[in-house]
Amino acid sequence: MSGKLTASGKPILANDPHLGLSAPAIWYFAHLDAPGINVIGGTLPGVPAVVLGRTDKFAWSFTNTNPDVQDLYIEQIDSKNPGMYRGPDGLLPFKVRQEIIDVKGSPSITFLIKDTRHGPVISDSYARAKKAIDTDRYALALRWTALDVENQSVVGLLEMNRAKDLDSLKLALRKKLCAYAKRGDGG
Repeated sequence: MSGKLTASGKPILANDPHLGLSAPAIWYFAHLDAPGINVIGGTLPGVPAVVLGRTDKFAWSFTNTNPDVQDLYIEQIDSKNPGMYRGPDGLLPFKVRQEIIDVKGSPSITFLIKDTRHGPVISDSYARAKKAIDTDRYALALRWTALDVENQSVVGLLEMNRAKDLDSLKLALRKKLCAYAKRGDGG
């Protein structure tokens, strides 16, 4: 709402991201004040920026209308070599990497991540998937726009938090929104 319509003369931005309530809450409030940045608003654990908020010059919000940004793929595992799966032109190797999560006061947790051309295999650790498919013959892979190499959402978000003029804010928003536009299927 324009500041011309408020008692204080300052604009008002109302926000409803259409996300469910939870306990503990998914959102927390943060104020980042450092050289080159002064932003305040709501963010999510692990995100190094304010997702919904304002700077001294700009404010922004969004409504989450449940965009289609995820797909599941059933990959057929090669029965002779379980390190391979069927691709469109023949067998492809699973890309395997080790991840380590350090836990304060406890031993680190080490596990393997398998990737396909569509994304990470989730059936190895998702119990419901193991009930739905034969995980000795098939793997369930997750394709999510947030995991795409070309996804610039976080870069756009960081740039929004540091925007000094309207042009730099618009450029940052283009990066933030391109994850949905690149899908090409309305997602």
